[in-house]
Amino acid sequence: MPYEKGKAVLNDVGTEELGHFEIIGAIVHQLTRNLTPQEIEDSGFGPYYIDHTTGVWPQAAGGIPLNACEFQSKGDPITDLFEDLAAEQKARLTYDNILRVVKDPEVCDPIRFLREREIIHFQRFGEAKSTYTSKKIKELFLEISVVLFSIRFSFCFIRYSR
Repeated sequence: MPYEKGKAVLNDVGTEELGHFEIIGAIVHQLTRNLTPQEIEDSGFGPYYIDHTTGVWPQAAGGIPLNACEFQSKGDPITDLFEDLAAEQKARLTYDNILRVVKDPEVCDPIRFLREREIIHFQRFGEAKSTYTSKKIKELFLEISVVLFSIRFSFCFIRYSR
């Protein structure tokens, strides 16, 4: 990201996303730390428990562990910002789905907070995209203006040199 505002947005949101990991991990730990062996078996938590006990292991609800494929980057700021926007919407939808299923206020309250933050992140990424796009358009118009000026100057020079 070649612009300072964009770098700041990426840094701020990235730091906050690490905090989200911590909050989700704390929720999972609090929900699982006192489970009995029978509750573990009945809840379908057995395979996870066998591998990780009640330690927090980042994975999708379907059991797929977090890996580098979750992080999308093409190296083009506009493409990457659209990917960031999509990721924030996917996270918001995941929180919506959790809130549809879970009724425990000690879980729902922090999930609502995280959902609100995903909306803010989406807005910040949108602002960064708009800033970057408008600056790129201005740079492009400046380049086009310089080229057009050069072409006009060349034609004038050719016309008057005859």
